Amino acid sequence: GHIRTCNILLQKAEEYSGDPSGIAQSVGTAYFFRAWQHFYLLRVFGGVPIVDREYENDNKEYTISVRNGTSISFMQ
Repeated sequence: GHIRTCNILLQKAEEYSGDPSGIAQSVGTAYFFRAWQHFYLLRVFGGVPIVDREYENDNKEYTISVRNGTSISFMQ
C-alpha cells in the first residue's frame, strides 16, 4: 500500500515536465513516508526487502527476493 503509492509518485515526478520546485514538497514527503514505512516494517518484522521502485506484476525479482537481515536493512 503506502510504499507502492510513494514509489508511484516518485516515478511520476521523474517524468514531470513542469517546474520541479512546484512538486518538490510532495517528492520530499514521499521520500520521508517511504522511509518511515520501511522503518516501521523493519521494527515489526525484522529484515525486510527494500522496495525503491514501483512494483510491476511481471517482475520476477520481487517474487524471488529473500529477506534482508536487520543490520543490512538499516544500512540501506
